[in-house]
Amino acid sequence: MAAHNDAHNDVAKEAYVALDVGTTKVCCLVGEIGAGDETVEIMGMGIAPNCGLTDGRVSNVKETVEAISTAAEAAAEQSGFDLASVLVGIAGEHIKGLEISGNASVRTGKVEEDDVNRVIQNAVTSNIGAETRILAKVPLGYRLDGRPELMNPLGLTATTMIVRLQVFTVDEIAYQDLLYCVQEAGLKTSKVILESVASADAVLHPSEKEEGVILCDLGGGTTDLSLFYRGAVHHVYEIAQAGRALTNDLAEHFRIPADIAAQLKEEHGFCHYHDQDDVEMAYIEVANHAQTYSVKVDPLEMCHCLQNRLNEIFSLLCEDLKKTSYANVAKSVVLTGGTAKLRGLPELCREHFNLQVRVGYPLHVTGQEDLVKSPIYSTAVGLLLHGPKSLPLDDPPAKGASKSGSSFWSRIKRFFFGD
Repeated sequence: MAAHNDAHNDVAKEAYVALDVGTTKVCCLVGEIGAGDETVEIMGMGIAPNCGLTDGRVSNVKETVEAISTAAEAAAEQSGFDLASVLVGIAGEHIKGLEISGNASVRTGKVEEDDVNRVIQNAVTSNIGAETRILAKVPLGYRLDGRPELMNPLGLTATTMIVRLQVFTVDEIAYQDLLYCVQEAGLKTSKVILESVASADAVLHPSEKEEGVILCDLGGGTTDLSLFYRGAVHHVYEIAQAGRALTNDLAEHFRIPADIAAQLKEEHGFCHYHDQDDVEMAYIEVANHAQTYSVKVDPLEMCHCLQNRLNEIFSLLCEDLKKTSYANVAKSVVLTGGTAKLRGLPELCREHFNLQVRVGYPLHVTGQEDLVKSPIYSTAVGLLLHGPKSLPLDDPPAKGASKSGSSFWSRIKRFFFGD
């Protein structure tokens, strides 16, 4: 794709397309990023409900393809860009993180890029089977001739080098099913990115990543924990419980339809309270098919219902963290994802982690930033920010969009239906 000149400041920018295929929705974003810039200008957005994923895996191809197509069409129409290749996020319990190490000799006596690539490849070859799909390789540190660990060995004198590496693997079937749905929607996948890492780029400050921070991304179907330290992701853990489980709990407890439960959670839900005298009885009236559906709910009962599930989720996250060597590294917790909007969630999370907690909203955004000022869009914005980047040993992603007088979707419509 050719660079698109910004009419306002004449700075050459490249357009990228992000596709967040979630359990409850698909979000497609088109954004432009200037050379050396760390901000993204949002040009267009498309959102479509999705029922084709279960626990991060495609369970219904037809519904997933339709949701991707609908979201992509809306993003193309709004942005005026033709969509070609997309940066796709992936999440789910099938994502595994593994810390490995490897060594290599330094051929010239000074560490060069070829030495770094070789020591990383040696670590992978000696620890990971050839049939395993590797999503990303993140160096955690290098040791040169037994010296203290450092992050950037290039140019330093040494004879041998050891790397400590975090490798993220993905289930091959889940990976291929997702890519197939993107392909069937008429798009090409340029890069698949771990959603928790993408969300981190959107909502975390560099100082937080350096000092130690836990990111909890609570989406519709999965909750993703990732721990960042010294600027890199050191640990990930994903469980198949999140917003949809909360909705299902409310539906079962109050014996109401799932769509009514979802609206109840969205409009009246909270999971922590200090003074029950401040809480009033919640009423909800919504259109349900041809009739109005009314439900009267005791708010404290609703709070306990939501709290029980969230206590289970946070307990699982804390138990996993205690099994690692990073249990006491983090200084704070950042919550993001659609469920992060639930009232009282930071207070409940603080009781489990005993750390400062905040809700993370997308940073580094210009243009139509009002469209994405919500933790719901953290992953999609983070995927866009990955457009100009490449992780170690990965090929740079292809650009995803090109400007045209009329979008691909508009031309298709005119071809079949006329102006």
